[in-house]
Amino acid sequence: VKTKSEHQDLAIQTMDAAYKKAEEIESKLSEYNPSSEISCLNQKAGKAFCDLSPETVTLIRLGQEINAKTEGAFDIR
Repeated sequence: VKTKSEHQDLAIQTMDAAYKKAEEIESKLSEYNPSSEISCLNQKAGKAFCDLSPETVTLIRLGQEINAKTEGAFDIR
């Protein structure tokens, strides 16, 4: 990522924070990470409850809304 800023330190800090947030979200939503919230849902579907973060709940609900609005063209499985 390239940045042009008079405040190079602030730009680097902001990019680092964004990258860390993306890693945090990925750790919760990855199908490939066996300890993620999504993996828990897939493993325990219909059998047990999983603790979900507010971000995961929000994204699932958003996916369901988009699924309904697109008549199933967008599917979160």
